[in-house]
Amino acid sequence: MRMWLSVLVSIALGVVAPAQDFPAASPSDVGMDAVQLEELASFVKGLTDKGEVVGAELLVIKNDKTVLQRAFGWKDQGEKVAMEPNTIFCVRSMTKPVVGTAVEMLIDDKKLALSDRASKYLPSFDNDRSRAITVEMLLHHKSGLPLSGLLTRDISTVTSIRQVADWTGEKGPEFPPGSRVSYSDDGTDTLGAIVEVASGESLDAFVEERIFRPLGMKDAIPVVTVDHPKRPRIASNYAGSPGNWTRYWSAKDPPIFRTFLASQSLYCTTRDYARFLSLWKEKGRAGTERLVSMRSARRAHEPGALMNYPTGFAGLSVDYGELWMLYVDRTHADKPAVVAFGHGGSDGTFAYCFPELDLMVLYFTQSRGTLSGFAFETELQKLVVDPLLKTVRAAPVAYTDHELDALVGEYWNAEQERLVALTRRGSTLRAEFPGQANVELKPAQVRDRFVIPMAPSDMFEIERDESDAPRALIAHSKPPGEDGVVVRFEPLVADAGLPSVDELEALRKRNVDWEKLDSLGVCRITGKIDMPARKLSGTITSLASVASGFRTEIDLGTTQIRTAFDGERAWSSNSSTGTKELSGVELAQARLDHPLRRVASLRWFFPEIRVMKTVDIRGRKTYLVRVKPPESGPRSLYVDAETGLLLAEAFVPVVAGVGEIGVWIDYDDWREVGPIQLPHRVTLEYASPLIGTTTSVYEEIETNVVVVVPDAFQLDAKK
Repeated sequence: MRMWLSVLVSIALGVVAPAQDFPAASPSDVGMDAVQLEELASFVKGLTDKGEVVGAELLVIKNDKTVLQRAFGWKDQGEKVAMEPNTIFCVRSMTKPVVGTAVEMLIDDKKLALSDRASKYLPSFDNDRSRAITVEMLLHHKSGLPLSGLLTRDISTVTSIRQVADWTGEKGPEFPPGSRVSYSDDGTDTLGAIVEVASGESLDAFVEERIFRPLGMKDAIPVVTVDHPKRPRIASNYAGSPGNWTRYWSAKDPPIFRTFLASQSLYCTTRDYARFLSLWKEKGRAGTERLVSMRSARRAHEPGALMNYPTGFAGLSVDYGELWMLYVDRTHADKPAVVAFGHGGSDGTFAYCFPELDLMVLYFTQSRGTLSGFAFETELQKLVVDPLLKTVRAAPVAYTDHELDALVGEYWNAEQERLVALTRRGSTLRAEFPGQANVELKPAQVRDRFVIPMAPSDMFEIERDESDAPRALIAHSKPPGEDGVVVRFEPLVADAGLPSVDELEALRKRNVDWEKLDSLGVCRITGKIDMPARKLSGTITSLASVASGFRTEIDLGTTQIRTAFDGERAWSSNSSTGTKELSGVELAQARLDHPLRRVASLRWFFPEIRVMKTVDIRGRKTYLVRVKPPESGPRSLYVDAETGLLLAEAFVPVVAGVGEIGVWIDYDDWREVGPIQLPHRVTLEYASPLIGTTTSVYEEIETNVVVVVPDAFQLDAKK
């Protein structure tokens, strides 16, 4: 009786529940295998050792007991500061469930309703484009709003979440609200602004008072100010791809965010985020205090909004609840079951809760662009989840290096004139789609079937002939709600009657005699550059010499970008990130960015050259030429069969801050410059809509320019 009276008094007085501390326990105390946990830790350590990520922290909690907490790699790689437990990370999109919780609380308070229109709270949505958008649509990413309008703005200039919401409402959705799922930061920021209006408080004050303080999340930081006392505990942030990481923020730099953005600006430790997960594991209750009603807690985790997102969890698909990612078992189609919930962040943070197992796992990195989360999910399922469930899962088919080598090669679909090249990277088979992507192919449980982890609806099947040699590569794709597509690729065989490499070079040289490039001396190329997807435009200026290298400067007003190559070394510079010297793949790619490379001899740049097909490009007969430069990926060149001019090329470069992303380049408007021809319009179309198209139009090309600046083809990496 005394105990229950104490509980009732605590609830009546609004006493804050004690923070969940997750005391340490041995794995055997909670029914887990210590050896398998160590294997999971070794897997994460291997990611840092191989440069797949810069640093990482792993936290495993079972039955509210900590059975493993370990840090690996670097907190700051350049300064050689090791990662340590309880480091604070920028968790980016893992902010969304926190804001979703704020929305649920206001619904419980009857200050919001799922059916409320955004325009009820935000006048900027009271227009024909945005008026139909509701709170429920925003929670499920069904509003039709774009991914992020902040991609075209300097995020450090945003001073309130209301600014973002007003920009969003005035622009309006990209498709009819409610018609389908499309992940949207803008939609979540709109919810954040609605929380402020409905509650009468700032978003950061609301989550501090109603979520962080009751849960004891003392290391959760909505806004990292210049003088925040916990700055030294924050991990430096990196962007790039495995083995090619560039630091873009450290605790010594100005804040990335000046205001609390609902979509992405929370900083947090693994333990604090586990406290937040625990609230939802307990269906809205923290100790003796109920923060979210049972009704809201159940509704937020109801499946139904299928995302077709990739996952490393075999047998599960990804749905979106009310600002939660849900991992769903659809074995029984009429009754989908949520096996786990959580969220990820684009700076490389991942959190999972398996409520039926009373298990929470948090894997945090600070490596923007990593895809390691999907591999981690596979290992987590194999080493922890399946053993706890006593699930015996058929292992993927194992292939020897010799068997993979037999599959490597180029495959061609004649009807669509499409190429896919299978390559091997270590023990992994990959598929290159020139100009689009270079993706891992993961063996399935059935021999000669491979899936694409990043595209759950896609699968490749190997068809073999009587001698067991690959006869065809068959691609299957069936996105949810769409008809399936099957495309057959057969081993590429060069067409008969194609010119040899010598003949191709002779054809090209008749129109662009590279032996006359020296007579141009140093060229100055000036013009305009336009990036419509990012709403950026400006000027471009290049100095280029066959003998000395090149230097390109792009002025976009708020941003200046420079690249230089002096024949041996290369540098890149961005006004927001500074200057760095390039190495490895980036150095090899910079060499190929030389403005005069497109009219030079192919043999100067590509040791491997093969003329493969005759194809149609923009209504012109064109030779498809496959080339392989040193130290970077292969390219497809499209050479005009009549003039020898380079019309286009397609490849998959490493893009700083993004990773591997395909690009198609068109070369147009060829004009005479001295004794040769040069293109005056160059259009790059990236496979990512976030980058979009970049068009450079050259207005003037001067030759034999006198260069008076010392080291004109270098950048000062110290600046």
